[in-house]
Amino acid sequence: MGHFTIDDIYRDILPVEPDIGIATIYRTIHLLVDSGILVEHTFGEKKGFYEVNSDQNPEHGHLICTVCGKIVEFQIEHIEMYKERLNQKYDFKIQSHKLEFFGICPACQQK
Repeated sequence: MGHFTIDDIYRDILPVEPDIGIATIYRTIHLLVDSGILVEHTFGEKKGFYEVNSDQNPEHGHLICTVCGKIVEFQIEHIEMYKERLNQKYDFKIQSHKLEFFGICPACQQK
């Protein structure tokens, strides 16, 4: 499913369930985030982007286009090794991490 916003969910659900309110979508998404089923990202914006939190998802970072907003995931190799090194070097218990790079995607570079 990739990354999605609350507006994306609302737009997709509305034709199937026209009586649903956007407040219901907000409450449901926040419950899913609180329960660990979804992960929220802001990518430097006020609105949230969400993705399913799955043990089957490999550790990954995000490339975010500052022109069109495109999001590209990339796998992070050896992240556990780096986290352990940081834990040892700084006596710091890492609980979570995010790796995000902002730039311009190839399509926007061509414009």
